[in-house]
Amino acid sequence: ALLFRAEQEPVPSAGGSLIPNPKQITAGRVAVVDYHPQLLQQIRELSGSGILMSPGTRELHHPEIGPLMKRHFVGNDQRATQRFALQKLAWELTCDSFGARQLLFEMLNAGGAQLNQTMYLEMCDLSAASRLATELAGIGREGVELLKRVH
Repeated sequence: ALLFRAEQEPVPSAGGSLIPNPKQITAGRVAVVDYHPQLLQQIRELSGSGILMSPGTRELHHPEIGPLMKRHFVGNDQRATQRFALQKLAWELTCDSFGARQLLFEMLNAGGAQLNQTMYLEMCDLSAASRLATELAGIGREGVELLKRVH
């Protein structure tokens, strides 16, 4: 949704061409870093023990154990091999070194969570929120000016 919106609300670059809206792209980066680990955990939970137990192509085609695997794991299930492949993909994404590298890439590639959150806040107009906060805190105009000088 954020990528779609970034494409629908492009902004001009320094060179004059249109680029996807950086504010929406940065919001997407923040969301990916926040939700990626949760998504991986959900995949693990949905996979159940199959993520550990599903045989691979090598086992299914092995001359000695292949027939046993097909008999006990596949049975009459015509989609079993597809399910096993999906379980292997879930393993690679959530438990294998590939998945760990992918998670680190997503977390660190664009500068990390704190940097992206800071960049996003700098793109936002916080003046209305600032006025409301000072009003609710009972800080007058003089207090705001004092805070600006201190920081």
